Amino acid sequence: MIRPFAPRARILGSVVAAIVVLIGTRLSAHADHARSPYAHEPPDTLFFTPAGTDSAETDSTRLIWVDEEAVETGEQEDELPLDRWSRPRIPYGDHILRDQGLRIGYRGGMNNVAFLFDYNRVDLFRGGFNFQFDDHDDNSSMPRFGATVEYAFGRTEWLYGLQLEQPLLDDRRLTAGVTMLRRTDHNILQQTSDWENSLALLFARQDYRDYFEREGYGGYLRSRALGFTTVSLHARQDRFRSLPLDTGTDSWFNQDIALRDNPEIDEGEGHTVALRFQRQSRNPVRTRAGLTHWVEIEKAGGNLGGDFSYTRAFADLRGVLRLSPASEFAVRAIAGSTLDGTLPRQRGFALGGVDGLRAHNTATMKGNQALLLQAEYDLALWSLRRRNFRGGLHALVFVDAGKAWSNAGNGWDVGDQRLAVDGGFGIAGADDGFRVYFAQNLQDPRPDLNVSLRLQRAF
Repeated sequence: MIRPFAPRARILGSVVAAIVVLIGTRLSAHADHARSPYAHEPPDTLFFTPAGTDSAETDSTRLIWVDEEAVETGEQEDELPLDRWSRPRIPYGDHILRDQGLRIGYRGGMNNVAFLFDYNRVDLFRGGFNFQFDDHDDNSSMPRFGATVEYAFGRTEWLYGLQLEQPLLDDRRLTAGVTMLRRTDHNILQQTSDWENSLALLFARQDYRDYFEREGYGGYLRSRALGFTTVSLHARQDRFRSLPLDTGTDSWFNQDIALRDNPEIDEGEGHTVALRFQRQSRNPVRTRAGLTHWVEIEKAGGNLGGDFSYTRAFADLRGVLRLSPASEFAVRAIAGSTLDGTLPRQRGFALGGVDGLRAHNTATMKGNQALLLQAEYDLALWSLRRRNFRGGLHALVFVDAGKAWSNAGNGWDVGDQRLAVDGGFGIAGADDGFRVYFAQNLQDPRPDLNVSLRLQRAF
C-alpha cells in the first residue's frame, strides 16, 4: 500500500532529524541551567575519595558509601548544564517520568518540558514533547505526573504516554502509580539511545535496534524501604504489533547499503505481572565507582489470561571500580532465562552489535536464554576540565563474552554452550562521551576488524 504522505515524511524526517542532532549539542549547554534541587532515584554507592589530611591514609584512597537520595545540587561536584540531555541513563522502563531520548528543553521549579526527537527505519522522523510535574521534595505528598506526546511521520501515527505516581508513605518509601501508553518499543538488550541511534542511521546507515509497537496500561507499587534497592510489583496489559521496514528511509552516506529488515514479532495481547529489584545510577559521568542492578521476574498467561504464557527471569548487574585517580575498571553481567512456557519473540533476548559482542553484527544471536559478560579498562592519559566542558584522551581495553540461544525445554544450559568472545581496544575523548572501539572476534583465526563510533559508554 502506498502512503501518500510518506515521501514528504521521509524528506521532513531526514532534514529535521539532521538539524536537531547538529544543533542539539549547542543548545544543551544552556537549556537546563535551572536544575531540580533534589534527586529521588536510589543513591549512588561505592565512591573512592582521597583520605583526609589528618588521616593515616593520606597517601592512599579509601572506600566510602554515599547516600545521595536528597542531596542539594550545591553540594555535588562538577555538574554540567543539561549533561543528562544526551545521557538516557536508565535503559529500562517506559521513560515517561525519566530523562530519556534526544531531548532539548527546560527544567525549572516543579515543571520539566522537553522536546523529543528520533529517526529510525520504521517511524522515519518521530518528534514530540515530554512534560513532567514533580515537587522534588521527598516529604511532600504531592503526586508526580508525566505525559509524552509524539508523532511518527513515516507511519502517520500518534504515540503517547501517561504516568501518575502518588506517594503513600513519607519519604516516598511506598508509592503507587498507573501508566497508559502507545509507543514504538524495541528489544530489552538493544540499549543504544535515540539520539545516538539517529546519528548512526543518518550518517552511517546503521540502525542498531529492532522495533515493534506496544499499546496498553498498567499499575504498580514501588517501595524504597530496603535502602539498597527499589522493589516494585507491576501488573500490565499490552497489545503488541509488528512494524514494517520503511524502504524509503534516507541516510546521508552509504546509501547503497541495504537496511536490515525489521523482524516480525508474535502479535497479540499480553497480560503480565512482574517483580523488580532495581538500583540505577543517576549520573554515571560523575559516578566513578558503584554498583547498579536491574532484576526482573515476569509472568504471563495462566489465570491472567492473554495470548501468551511464560515466565521470564532477567538480570543486569553492573559495577565500576576506580583503581586510581586516572583509571577504572567496569564490569557487566547479563543473564536471561525462560523458566516455563513459550516466550514471544518481542520478549526474547538478542545479542550482537555495539551494546554487547562488539565484533558481531546487530542481533546475530537470538533466543529464549542469554548470557553476556563484559569488562572494560579505562585509563585517562590526560584530561581537560572546565566549568561547562569535560574532555581529554582515554585509552580503553575491553572483552565481551556471551551468547543468546534457545532451549526447547526452557533449561538454562549455559554449560553446554560455546560462548562467543570478542575483544579489542579503543580511545575516548571524555569520561562518558565520544569514543571509537576496534573489536575482533577472538575465536576467528583471521578476524575482521570491526570499528564502531560511540557517543557514550557501551555500559
